[in-house]
Amino acid sequence: MAGFDKSVELLVPAGGERQFIAAVENGADAIYVGGRAFNARINAGNFDDETMQAAIDYAHLRGVKVFVTMNILISDDELEEALGYAAFLYKAGADALIIQDIGFGRLVKEKLPDFEIHLSTQATCCDVDSLEAAHELGYKRVVPARELSLNEIKALCSTRLCDIEIFVHGAMCICYSGQCQLSRYYGGRSGNRGQCAQPCRLPYNGDGVHPLSPKDMCQIDNIGRLIDAGVYSFKIEGRMKSPEYVAWVTRIYRKYIDLYLKNGDYEVSAEDREALLQIFNRGKFTEAYMDGDPGRDFMSMTVPKNQGIRIGKLVATAAKSSTLVDVELSGDLAMGDGVEIRGGGRAAGNIISYIKPLGKGRFRIGDIRGEVKPGDIVYRTSRKSQLAEARQSFEGRSVFGDDKKPIRKRPVDMVLTGADGMLSLEIGPEARPDDANWPSMQTGAVTVTAGPFEYDSERGASRDRIENALGKLGSTPFELGGLKINGTDGMLVRASELNDLRRRACEALTEAMKFRREDIRYYYNLPYDMGLDEPDEDYYFRLTDYKAKRDNGNTQARIAALPLAEICLEAEESGAPYDTICVPGEAIPYISNVPKGRESDIIEKHFDECVKLAAEAGIYVGSLGWLRRFAREGVPVYADFGLNAYNNKTAEVLMELGAAVVVPSLEQRIGGEGCYPLMTSEHSFDRDEYHSRMGHKLLVVKRGYSDQDIFVPAVCDKWQAHGRRFI
Repeated sequence: MAGFDKSVELLVPAGGERQFIAAVENGADAIYVGGRAFNARINAGNFDDETMQAAIDYAHLRGVKVFVTMNILISDDELEEALGYAAFLYKAGADALIIQDIGFGRLVKEKLPDFEIHLSTQATCCDVDSLEAAHELGYKRVVPARELSLNEIKALCSTRLCDIEIFVHGAMCICYSGQCQLSRYYGGRSGNRGQCAQPCRLPYNGDGVHPLSPKDMCQIDNIGRLIDAGVYSFKIEGRMKSPEYVAWVTRIYRKYIDLYLKNGDYEVSAEDREALLQIFNRGKFTEAYMDGDPGRDFMSMTVPKNQGIRIGKLVATAAKSSTLVDVELSGDLAMGDGVEIRGGGRAAGNIISYIKPLGKGRFRIGDIRGEVKPGDIVYRTSRKSQLAEARQSFEGRSVFGDDKKPIRKRPVDMVLTGADGMLSLEIGPEARPDDANWPSMQTGAVTVTAGPFEYDSERGASRDRIENALGKLGSTPFELGGLKINGTDGMLVRASELNDLRRRACEALTEAMKFRREDIRYYYNLPYDMGLDEPDEDYYFRLTDYKAKRDNGNTQARIAALPLAEICLEAEESGAPYDTICVPGEAIPYISNVPKGRESDIIEKHFDECVKLAAEAGIYVGSLGWLRRFAREGVPVYADFGLNAYNNKTAEVLMELGAAVVVPSLEQRIGGEGCYPLMTSEHSFDRDEYHSRMGHKLLVVKRGYSDQDIFVPAVCDKWQAHGRRFI
């Protein structure tokens, strides 16, 4: 079964060629990249077709896998182009695709059946039922939501159905991935289409605070717990990050993963903690939801960008025309380091080009651009020595080849055999436990020959000479693992001839390790138009709002969509039948797009009663897991907007899973009009309303039956003329 005959994988991002090389040379087991289209980081450097092919070969030669992100929602008129690009990646030897759109995923499985697909975190998988649905759809790996606790992660791993890939380091979203409409609503740049403008990083409410901006995640202390839970892939976030960032984060996680696998324990050094903070942090780090909601400690309220490390304070400024300032330092600072001095909402900084000791821990530094005042705090935002050390692993190197001595090498085994005056050298990569699961890693041995040679028992090549010649692999991406020598006693072989044999063997192996698949002839016919229609109804976040309108006689003209979990609580408390709280024909129950935690627990507790109600009234479901559960009970299930049906192929898949009706993704709506959920957050907010200077006006909806907060635009009292209205 998946996950139990495998080693742990370190999966690293690469937004460009330099990041890719940094990932390989600092210890990645696999790398995920974006191509020229259809990925969620369309503003990263990404890879054109030529560079993609070269990068895949570069990685495979060093025993590293390559996954390509095609993790956006894809429209009907884009599906053929997307399939064509997937076919290119298939032939080029990419190891897997990371996919959000389950309609596109189905298309890949139909046309390229042996191309491995992974379900992106943007598919919002939070529970075992959703994981089982993903497995049925052909996904070999699932990247669940970043909001999961350790126990929830453990539950997914225990199924053994799919490999589980967990984000362990990097940026966090305040909204569940795949459910965010904030950027599209206010700026027309959809995160589900790869264009997120990150409005959550803005200040809100006019006080300079960034209440929607989380800290970056860091699970360096939880590697052992996650390995023991059954996690297979440890994923670093950051396809927009620098190659220096990729180098440092990769090498540190590589170090502690290996230590735990070897010793069953480790202790993170102070130097490594500081290195992670120095390369990028938004106000230290968070362990996210590993042990539950971290509360305010989850947020980076003051500065939404890299904050650096606090190393002192400003004690004096020089003359007005001068850019020199006096600082009192508690940490190191050197020429070429970056600093930022902050205070009173101000920030000024630069790369240090002047530093002079003044005694007693004080230094005069420059040149500082911007307004500063005594008492302001000094932060070191970059360290020249750290960046220089990282650059040694990627500068001057190219996936197309260069004259630099390789850093990362793959062990190879050699067998040299002499017989009848001929030499044959067999060479192949050393087998690793995980290689059998990846076609690109299954390169067999190749053999080259030389001769004939004469024999002379006294002057024949010694074993030491042979070992020395065959072990000279310095300019190749290989290093000698095992070497067997048979039948060479007395053969008159010069060192130059052995060197030539070794060179030809390495060249032959290099070519053999360029993994390719056969060109696939594919065709794609647009599926029958499923007729995705927006339902004509009122969608209530809280039962109390519905009851107030019903009592006033304002709900007769339209069907009401009511939260099923709150119907359960009302029935439990009052003893009233379910169908009197949610009257079939007048109301339809629904389950939220993200019901993780309290909402799911309530429905699970009252599942039999929920099925009876849904059998008569139907039910809206926004997650794969609950869609699957209710469909198997034979009730009319309506696949809701949270399942992101953006094309008819997705609608087809959802109907195969049991949906009677498919509601289109909110991506189909016109941005900036109407009222609908913009974000669903696991974080609990302490204010009811947020507004930015950019015109973003948000209301927070709290629901007693749910662990999640919902954000809606502050136009929710101005209803649309047609279609679903969110109340």
